[in-house]
Amino acid sequence: MACGGHAIGIWMALEFRRCEEMNFKQALICVATILLLGIPVIDLPAFNNPLLSLPACGASTGCQPPQTRDDPTKIIRARAYSGEPFGVARVDFRTGYDPLVLQTGAIRVEQELGRVMYPAYSDTLTRLLKTDPELARAGIQTVWFLFQGNEPFEISLSGASEERVLIEPNDRPVLARAAFSQWWRQFNLQMQSQARQADYPPLVETYLPEMLAKRVGRSIPLMAQGKQADKGELTETLDLIFDVESVRTKTIRELMRAPGVSGTDSATIQLPNALEWPAIRPLVDDQVDVEAIASRVPEECFYVRFGNWDNQLWLTHLLEEYGNDLSQMVALRGYAPLSADKMMDQLVLESGGLGELFGGRLVSDMAIIGRDFYIEDGPAIGVLFETKLGLFETNMRSQRRKFARQNKEDGVTLEEIEIAGQQVTLLSSEDNRVRSFYAINENYHLVTTSRAIVERFFAAAEGDRSLAQHPEFRAARVLLPVEREDTIFIYLSRPFFDQFLTPQFQIELSRRIRSLTNVQLLQMALWAAQAEGFAIASIDDLIIQGFLPNNFGSQPDGSTITQQGDWWIDSARGRRGYFVPIADVNVDRISPSEADWLNQRRDYFRDQLGQFDPILAGIKRFDLGEGVERVVIDARVAPFGGNAMKTLLGMSGEQLPLDHEIATSPHDLISLQLSMNSPFSFLGGGAGEHTHWFGGIQNDVPPATNLEPQGFLEKLKFFKSIPGYVGTFPAAGVMDLFPALGGEPDAAGYTYSTFLQLCRLQWGEFSVISFDRDRLESLKPHLDIVPSEAPADFRLRVGDIADSNLRGWINLLYYQRGWETSIANVKFLNLLQQQFGLSDEELLSAANELLGVRLRCSLGGEYVLTENSRGRNLWTSTNWPQFRQPNIPDGFEAPPMQWFRGMNLDGYVEQGQIVVHGWLDIQRTEEEKGSLLPSFDLFKGFREVEDLPPPFAPGQQTDQAEEMELQQATIDDDDDN
Repeated sequence: MACGGHAIGIWMALEFRRCEEMNFKQALICVATILLLGIPVIDLPAFNNPLLSLPACGASTGCQPPQTRDDPTKIIRARAYSGEPFGVARVDFRTGYDPLVLQTGAIRVEQELGRVMYPAYSDTLTRLLKTDPELARAGIQTVWFLFQGNEPFEISLSGASEERVLIEPNDRPVLARAAFSQWWRQFNLQMQSQARQADYPPLVETYLPEMLAKRVGRSIPLMAQGKQADKGELTETLDLIFDVESVRTKTIRELMRAPGVSGTDSATIQLPNALEWPAIRPLVDDQVDVEAIASRVPEECFYVRFGNWDNQLWLTHLLEEYGNDLSQMVALRGYAPLSADKMMDQLVLESGGLGELFGGRLVSDMAIIGRDFYIEDGPAIGVLFETKLGLFETNMRSQRRKFARQNKEDGVTLEEIEIAGQQVTLLSSEDNRVRSFYAINENYHLVTTSRAIVERFFAAAEGDRSLAQHPEFRAARVLLPVEREDTIFIYLSRPFFDQFLTPQFQIELSRRIRSLTNVQLLQMALWAAQAEGFAIASIDDLIIQGFLPNNFGSQPDGSTITQQGDWWIDSARGRRGYFVPIADVNVDRISPSEADWLNQRRDYFRDQLGQFDPILAGIKRFDLGEGVERVVIDARVAPFGGNAMKTLLGMSGEQLPLDHEIATSPHDLISLQLSMNSPFSFLGGGAGEHTHWFGGIQNDVPPATNLEPQGFLEKLKFFKSIPGYVGTFPAAGVMDLFPALGGEPDAAGYTYSTFLQLCRLQWGEFSVISFDRDRLESLKPHLDIVPSEAPADFRLRVGDIADSNLRGWINLLYYQRGWETSIANVKFLNLLQQQFGLSDEELLSAANELLGVRLRCSLGGEYVLTENSRGRNLWTSTNWPQFRQPNIPDGFEAPPMQWFRGMNLDGYVEQGQIVVHGWLDIQRTEEEKGSLLPSFDLFKGFREVEDLPPPFAPGQQTDQAEEMELQQATIDDDDDN
């Protein structure tokens, strides 16, 4: 019967794959047959299945032989039904075999007069089964699309090649409704699938279904809605504060679904006062040493101190090695954020040769401070310098005058203004692309984007709530004392977090996000209207035609969105991407709906969330020789309360850090240990019992994989190939859920699941599972509880993966992931072109402008148009492998292979706070070698600090000859420009 089940299930699946005429109910029966009768099919050698030689069946043309690699695109059948406001058509076709076309979504359906729109393609079950990837990708597909008018029309359908067909619409309402339902379901599924694959925000994939749903009177199918469940107040709050992309997509959805015109929701209500939190004053010795520069930092600013010029140069060079994006050190991202460049552009603080040469002589201490994290959209941020010589001011003023002269034609001006009774210079442009305040107090110099920070800088200098006076900061300096001389010291104060929860901040942040979303909505609406052939003269036209919601652009503060040249401008906030900082926006009135929203949030903040705790971290470099630096990290949420962290961690009780650990195998390359209150008490463990979880990935050579797109079976095989294990001490009851694994072990302590192909070892109080019994056998002698050097709740150990047997495997996985990410970007370009009709010439710039980033090939190539053998222009990347027989190129290295040389990380949870100590070994480039750093000697962070040699600090005194040299270099640099 099992063999019969296999045959029936596979036969039905293949028949469905070959014949698009099977309806949805039959498809469900097909899948159910596979699941109920053919479960063990996952273990069959599907790639050599003889059933794959069966001929494929066309929709109405009889049986045809399977496609060869050179088959062109072939239209099998086309049907169309008239309707208002749109007709709907269905075309069944063979794509022809061109893997570049198939994997990048480059199939196109067009009509010369633009009557065809909103196509949706389907070969869903084909891609799900993936019994033969090559045959599946070359099989029958269907495209549904809408069209305008009732007259016959000719379409061109481009797959591997182009074919044309004349379509004559039929007036058959019943069939039209059925076809329309099919198109609507498939269009939404296509958008959902595209969003899942993307490395970019799914703005288009959210807007199009919402816009069309309203215009065609349909609701989005449940199966295509994805995960839109309520995240809860905590997640909603954090998403809003950190401006994650899900907030933008949620806002698009809410705006498009909002009913009617909201003309009465204007700002008429007085802004309420902020919540008053209880004062936290830890006992601190008045004699604690605090750095002088902290006396000029407002207590509500985040604080990133470098200590000296060389430390900021180290971070600058590290960023430059990875394109000013540290995420590139660990992942192959599909886009480049513009944040670093934008921040320096606004502040006009680009580092030049003069700064590299003389910065260390002019600057004795420096820090980055700010009141928010919104680098992408217009932050309140600044750089604070403690200087040694008056030449710093001379150099700074010279550079700002030069910049104003060079950019005068772009509207950049330099002016003297008064803030808090002090003279300040403002270098600015009308669109906010340049917004740089320069303020001086004694030997402290501040360059910032925020007027509010300037005001508080002068107030702090007079003793009004500076960071140096703040009791919690002084307590932090007991934990991480100044004499550690950290390379980077980070402190996020309680007042910094408190301001995020104030009514002014919450209201302006929500308005700001709505404004940004409106810009993106307006851009997509203009494209959609253009694609449908509408002549749009105003935003009202877009609203009337249904491309924008009825309440579009209605901000309670009366601000509007306009276009000036190539840029979108918010009348109250400035150019998109360079908004006025939130701290500088005056909010004194709110609307009734904002008042209701704010009251709900205030109740949650007061009753559930509580205050956030301060966060502090110290990062210090040491020289290990041969160009390797050890970066020691100590971080904690300081123990001054803990309500917020308790909520985040969801802890049900307190526990002491463990003073023991599980001995690791000498074969482990990566090991992780974690102790927690048992989450499986309902499965057999007692409430409050601690479970010690441990696992490892060992230094084996895993089976080779390939670069082809991965289906479910391939991913399952990959998962089984990971050379690792997972275990618990004492055994957690979750293992006993599986009857085969929870049974009585044999004499050697093993149980085995044939279905899962999983082995379990029960040895003393240890329970360990792996797909490889030999691995468990070699692990058995090492299973032991041993004392640890320091208590911890979690421990992570990672060896030098670049010098391991896993190197080639990891390189391949990274390359495959990078290729998939790069393909997803091209799919997005093809999506924009197909749905909005954008031209090749404007496509890349339009995509970048919409997303607010720069799309980039994660493999380091450039996106270009390439002509295939049949004359089609296709988007591709210069660094992609051959699609027909892809291979990883010689010399490719995953980003971590270039710099990562090992990591240790220990941490524990104490009274709801996380305390972390660890180190990371980094291989630097040739030019970074030889830095005069202290050698690493058992540095212990929060524990007792050993005496260490001081880091190199050049030029404590600058003689007269050096001053003259610096002054002359500044004058020469100014004269040359």
